[in-house]
Amino acid sequence: MRRIVVLGCGFGGLKAARELERALAGRRRVQLTVVSDRSHFLYTPLLPSVATGELDVAHVTFPIRAAFDKSTEVLIEPIEAIDLDERVLRGAKTDVAFDYLLVACGSQTNWGDHPEWRAHSLTCKSARDGVRLREEITRAISEAAELDSTEERERRLTFVVGGGGATGVELAAEIMTTFQTEVAAVVSDAVASAFRVVLVEQQERLLPTMPPELGALARDHLRSLGMELRVGTAVVDRSADEVELSTGEIIVADNFLWCGGVRAPDLVTDAGFEIDIQGRIAVDDTLQAHGLAGVYAIGDVAGLRADVPWSAHVASQQAPFAARNIVADLSGRAGRTWEYHHHGDLVTLGRQHAIAWVGETPLEGRGARTLYRLIHMAMIPTGVKKAGLLKEWLFARFRRTSRPWNLLEAEGEVAQLESEAPK
Repeated sequence: MRRIVVLGCGFGGLKAARELERALAGRRRVQLTVVSDRSHFLYTPLLPSVATGELDVAHVTFPIRAAFDKSTEVLIEPIEAIDLDERVLRGAKTDVAFDYLLVACGSQTNWGDHPEWRAHSLTCKSARDGVRLREEITRAISEAAELDSTEERERRLTFVVGGGGATGVELAAEIMTTFQTEVAAVVSDAVASAFRVVLVEQQERLLPTMPPELGALARDHLRSLGMELRVGTAVVDRSADEVELSTGEIIVADNFLWCGGVRAPDLVTDAGFEIDIQGRIAVDDTLQAHGLAGVYAIGDVAGLRADVPWSAHVASQQAPFAARNIVADLSGRAGRTWEYHHHGDLVTLGRQHAIAWVGETPLEGRGARTLYRLIHMAMIPTGVKKAGLLKEWLFARFRRTSRPWNLLEAEGEVAQLESEAPK
């Protein structure tokens, strides 16, 4: 029996595995296996909304096993190495042999030359990250209210976001608008006036991978919120309570959120693949790894061309092509080539504002925010999750300050996620 293994179950992995399951229906001599280091699928574009309490983590996650029928083997197993010579995934407890392999394990935070920053930074890559962000923001506000010193209060309530790409812009905007609309009115004037968000981007404009018009719209709106921008400026050092910038400015801040980029996981870069400068697997136009028959890669780990961005949209486009090419190879047919189609850009700028690039036209305001929500409702898997998002967003306008940054709720969600993790 031949075995097709899908490594990773994010956007690309989930969609590819479902396509393979459909295409292989009735084939008894082919086993489909999905391997993931986590038990839940995560809809990452909405993580900033989890961090600010607009959404529960349950709205953006669902159990992986529930996505497949009984014919598909699902292994929740951390993989420690990919043995390309033996065609085996080396797991912490189990080895998984494969005839065909689809690598779709996403990316990891890129700390560059500063891995030591991890000890004093927050990120926004996982469900645990989103909940932890909410927990830390809540704690900062709560502790600041007990401080008598203005300097200590400002240090506790200063949030520096490193990275002005889509994730950094969305996260900074969500934090700022949530505080202004739902928290500022119920805390003291001293706490409200001390709250500060600083967004740092080393390129000359925000959203550097998107059309310049969107970067300008984001800049103007964030400034209108009172956010401080440091554009054309890099973060050069981070300690427990300070952030140093390339201009020489030192920002005293307890809270540093790093959104400065991603890279291919160590699992991929250490496996012996032919890789590009960013550590991604070099693939041809059929998404097959160079020099490795039956091994494919999609999403953030696939290095096809420099103009293909790191995004969930790309992974979703590549997934069905890679799946069909694997099935074609099984049948002795040639695979199809994949071409990237850019459908536009969407960035949310807080609770009631967004910007979008559709065709050659920029959009902003509530119309773009509505479009943002409609597209994410369409993209998130399962009808139950779509209905849950719709209900949450419809009722959000009638709900005031009872939900944002609820610490006890956050701790409960962390416990639930940890209970589902592989032991």
